[in-house]
Amino acid sequence: MRVSRWRRVLVGVLCAAYAAAVLCYWEWSWVQAALLLAGAAAGVWAMLLPHDVSELVLEDKGVAYLCYRGQKQPARLGAGCLMVPRWACLSWQLDGGGSVAQVLLPDSLSAEDWRFFYVWAQLWQKD
Repeated sequence: MRVSRWRRVLVGVLCAAYAAAVLCYWEWSWVQAALLLAGAAAGVWAMLLPHDVSELVLEDKGVAYLCYRGQKQPARLGAGCLMVPRWACLSWQLDGGGSVAQVLLPDSLSAEDWRFFYVWAQLWQKD
């Protein structure tokens, strides 16, 4: 699994939109400068965050193994996931308790792996 370059593009676009909103809706003041600085810091922080799920291994019976925070953990796809042919917002339920949210974008997987994942997810997603 690759870290998506679209993630960085999306964060950059959101930061630019935030900066434009701050500049357009308020007069220049210390509040505006603080908000602009906070938005820029949040954007830089989001780009530097490690990719939580670094490996995804799909098994039969709906079990997947996620390499999450350096540990390989069994997980199942939770209810409420949004999957469309080009991207997916997922909620993984870890067997040890807890959950992991993940967004898969088109360049995170190869085309063949994406098709396999999409069929697997449709088959094993909880209702």
